[in-house]
Amino acid sequence: MSWTRAMQLVQALFRSSDYRRALVVNAEFNMYHGGAIYPAVFNLPSVDAVEWTFPSFTLGEAATATVVEAEETHPWRFEYRSRPDLADLCNIPIHGHEGYGGGSDRIARNGVGRFTSFGFDLHTEGNPEILEVYRRLDVPKEEIAAVYTHASSQREWSKMAEEVGIGDRVWHIYGRTGNVVSASVPAAIASSIEAGRVGRGDRLVGWVGSAGMSFCAYSFIY
Repeated sequence: MSWTRAMQLVQALFRSSDYRRALVVNAEFNMYHGGAIYPAVFNLPSVDAVEWTFPSFTLGEAATATVVEAEETHPWRFEYRSRPDLADLCNIPIHGHEGYGGGSDRIARNGVGRFTSFGFDLHTEGNPEILEVYRRLDVPKEEIAAVYTHASSQREWSKMAEEVGIGDRVWHIYGRTGNVVSASVPAAIASSIEAGRVGRGDRLVGWVGSAGMSFCAYSFIY
């Protein structure tokens, strides 16, 4: 959610101050040796561990830089929902987490400082919230040039997009990049521009879910 939250902060600064332009730099580099992802992927203790480790195998890496300019006539719109009760589905816990995690046996399943993610449960529990934030955004389909999602699962996001009638609007990058996490939306925007899918003046929609868990749909003009 970090790129999305950064954009919301930028828009607030544009409205409340003299700032007119912002540069948001985002980086997702998770696969380094000894990092939070690496041991979980290459040292599975059992077949059962696939349940809470599979998302590690889907990750890609990316860096993006996004320049945003204030535009009073076309403000960004954001719709959020939060479900902190689902935080144990995706976590990288630190030492001492036991006093804050509610006692769930899903936390630290791969160990302290290691990535644990129940990917299938994330979508099972999170999809209704993702659908809700999109419906609350309430942007007419005919106004949308492209929709950019968190690249966690092309199949699951396609199913949700079809359910709300925008299956033909989603620009997927999962097949090319894997799950580049918080870089999913800016990387997809760049890809669609390069491919000629969108142009200046088009209305675009971001649609993401995040560990924690939080969910957001937002709309803006390119």
